[in-house]
Amino acid sequence: VQWSDDIKKSVISNKELQNISLPSSVDVGSLPFRSISPIILSGIKGETEYPVKIQIPINQKAKSLYFLHTLTEPFDRDRWEHHTNCTRKPEVGRYTVVYEDNTKQIIFLKYRWNINSWNSVNGVPDGFVAWQGVNEDEKLFRLYGLAWANPSPQKMISHIEFSSAQEDGMNPVLLAISVGSKPLK
Repeated sequence: VQWSDDIKKSVISNKELQNISLPSSVDVGSLPFRSISPIILSGIKGETEYPVKIQIPINQKAKSLYFLHTLTEPFDRDRWEHHTNCTRKPEVGRYTVVYEDNTKQIIFLKYRWNINSWNSVNGVPDGFVAWQGVNEDEKLFRLYGLAWANPSPQKMISHIEFSSAQEDGMNPVLLAISVGSKPLK
């Protein structure tokens, strides 16, 4: 999926992303992600520097969607690394798939379940590490993949609403979406 001109206006840098040489494309098996550009959403209630929600036009049918994303670190990392907070899988954002008939499917982004902070050494049980590198300070930097099977592949997907829960400074970052023509196995 190519970002529209409106979305390109929201592709902005973040201090955590500034010293990273992001790849121009990522291939995970036979799954290509192209035109990688980070869209960063707000992680703090009341913040105006980043949008809380953005709409991404799709305008096509898909049997599956694949998201390439990451998350900035929480302000209080120690609190979030505690076992109790990890097992409750707090929502940090969501993808709302909106079909042409205005019906919707919601994909919840759950911390340390299907998305994680960019420099976490932990994987995600309901996703995968799609790419990793290091920044100029030699700190680990990871991008995570999330595969979603479309329950209504016969319907045209109008757009996806990418939104943030604005939780403890964790900014959801979407880098690319790939549309799958085959169902997930």
